[in-house]
Amino acid sequence: MKTLYLRCFSIKSINVSIDWKSNFTTPTIISIDGIFLTISIMGQSEWSFDDSIYYAKKVQMLKAYFAKKTRSLQANLEAKKESKGNSGYIANLTTKIIDNIQLILSNVKVRIVDNNNEKNIYEFGLTLKELQIVSTNSNWEQEFVQRKPDQILFFKKLTLKQMGVYLNISENVKI
Repeated sequence: MKTLYLRCFSIKSINVSIDWKSNFTTPTIISIDGIFLTISIMGQSEWSFDDSIYYAKKVQMLKAYFAKKTRSLQANLEAKKESKGNSGYIANLTTKIIDNIQLILSNVKVRIVDNNNEKNIYEFGLTLKELQIVSTNSNWEQEFVQRKPDQILFFKKLTLKQMGVYLNISENVKI
């Protein structure tokens, strides 16, 4: 497996729209425009040798961490079951905001380049005019969601506009 690294990353603008006056009855809109990302594939000369003992220790530490977190989450879940119905204002407000976040990504360009061998240069890319994620009702109509405490299911709609995928290959490459 080849290693990827980030060559270039830029964002033209980020806008967050929160209507504080409406007492959180309108969606929070996060809009990110002009995302450009270039990723390169590292050549073998750039690879480095890492000791496998280091990875074994890291895996052991991660297993211990996840076991601890699992116990903590189970304890929190049991505590929430005991205090069911006592959820506070902040918890309800946070749930309402997260349920109704709208995300809009526009003018996205992602490019992956492999130019390790001058005879076999290729680029793979994705362009996207707009990606939009909004909260909807069960009929997929956009609306503000107000979940009840026992309601788990809610709907989000993903819309893609003008998505394109491309592959540029140098003349010497045979597929």
